[in-house]
Amino acid sequence: MVVHSKHDNKFTQQEIQISELGRLLSHPARIRVMNLLLENKSMTSSEIASSIPLARTTVLQHIAALKDGNWLNTSSDGSTIQYNINGAVFNSLSHDLEALFQNCINSVQEKSDPIKILFLCTGNSCRSQMAEGFINAYADKYNVRAFSAGTRPAKKVQPMAIEVMAEKKIDISGHYPKAEKEFIGDRSIDLVIIVCDQAEKECPYVFPFSKHKIFMPFKDPKTAEEFREVRDSIQIRLKHLMEELPTR
Repeated sequence: MVVHSKHDNKFTQQEIQISELGRLLSHPARIRVMNLLLENKSMTSSEIASSIPLARTTVLQHIAALKDGNWLNTSSDGSTIQYNINGAVFNSLSHDLEALFQNCINSVQEKSDPIKILFLCTGNSCRSQMAEGFINAYADKYNVRAFSAGTRPAKKVQPMAIEVMAEKKIDISGHYPKAEKEFIGDRSIDLVIIVCDQAEKECPYVFPFSKHKIFMPFKDPKTAEEFREVRDSIQIRLKHLMEELPTR
């Protein structure tokens, strides 16, 4: 099946300019000419030819092609001709190339699957819920997605956990405790992070099907001050982790 786009019938000026760039820089000798002129501001054809491992006539042909393409300017003192780079051409092309590359990057990022992280603890009512909230707050920046579960899920998320996360402008009021068995067999989980402290024995050290596992314990908070301390510790540890995760 042939798919037609709105650009099929007419090439844009940007497309023409970028293709011209490829044509003009299609030989390493021409790249060398440009680099020499960037380093020395201006040079004669003889000076350029002496720095390129090709026959002089061949180098002159490459210089002529760049000149015809309006990439080079010339000046003369009456006896010699000096070549220098036409900066206006670079300014125009830099915008076109930047736009093209950024569109490519955005397209790749949009199609890339997020890194899926599962936080495990005992009750899934506090630490793992806060960790899930932080990671999903970073979702757009780091291309991640978080979930959480417990070995013995509580009936509800602890109100103090909801309150201290709201202080960070992260809303986990809609979260609820989930059982780890809901995720067993999910082969899309990339990383399991176990956040248990006192209940280490109830947290599984081996979670089936995940690609990686990390034991990152935090103490079980009791007071409002401890909730904030644990929240801040989780945020710091996870920010460091996000910086280390590979990009997709």
